[in-house]
Amino acid sequence: MITADNNVEQLISNHNAANKKIILLKRMQMSFIIICIASLISGFTFKVISLYTHLIIPFGLVGIIFGIFTWTTGRMLLNTLEKFKEYDESLKKIASFPHSRHNASSLAIPLTIGFANFLGEDAEDLISDDNASFSSLFARTTIGEFQQLPSADVLFIYGHLNEEGNFSDLIPSSIGHIVEQTNAAIVVVASPNSVERITNAAKASTPKTANIVYTLNRNGDGFGRFFQELFEKMRNGKDMLTAWVELAPQNPRAQPSYVPQTIQMSGAGKIAFPRQ
Repeated sequence: MITADNNVEQLISNHNAANKKIILLKRMQMSFIIICIASLISGFTFKVISLYTHLIIPFGLVGIIFGIFTWTTGRMLLNTLEKFKEYDESLKKIASFPHSRHNASSLAIPLTIGFANFLGEDAEDLISDDNASFSSLFARTTIGEFQQLPSADVLFIYGHLNEEGNFSDLIPSSIGHIVEQTNAAIVVVASPNSVERITNAAKASTPKTANIVYTLNRNGDGFGRFFQELFEKMRNGKDMLTAWVELAPQNPRAQPSYVPQTIQMSGAGKIAFPRQ
């Protein structure tokens, strides 16, 4: 049984890993179910119409095999869900000890980080990776439903900009409107977009209350590492612009290899996180 005496960072890491595994297992199980049903229906159809009768047994065997895969994946999913709930309960217990030296919230940035998914399943892995990389630094995390904007101080958006630089399927669709609706002070378009569409988005009127970051290339795991280090520096007292320059100097030769390719629009200037 996990207790509050466990290492908090390891507990958070296990919690995020279990969440990522749950997403993967659900996808696998759904794929197995589809193959199983399709195989059984095909075999049954061939039997009814007396056509390709030599394929009835192979299709039946495929259906049975993938039925077993579905059951096995389901058992793995249940076990992972139980572990996830155990990790979740343990984190809640730790958070309930306000004076404990293990209290994660005592070191957390007292703000809400949010993730907005405008891509559907294509964004799930990115959100899971980013959530695991740096959301534990914040006091609160919120993940919006598909095409819904969560209210957050720091907002990561996963979506494709259209030629006008807007998220065309959304209302509000422009970055400026999103800033106004969510009151976010930092907005990061975390999915890659082209220079042309980012340029068009940057031309639009944006409230001077937020710093906007557009992503050209996430550079693999470098994206999560960069923003984790950025937020850690800001948690320790650096303003956003100073921390950014320290991590990604303007001289390309001085930049670490893991830094993602981004464009920052510093409308709000030297944003700093509140200190507890």
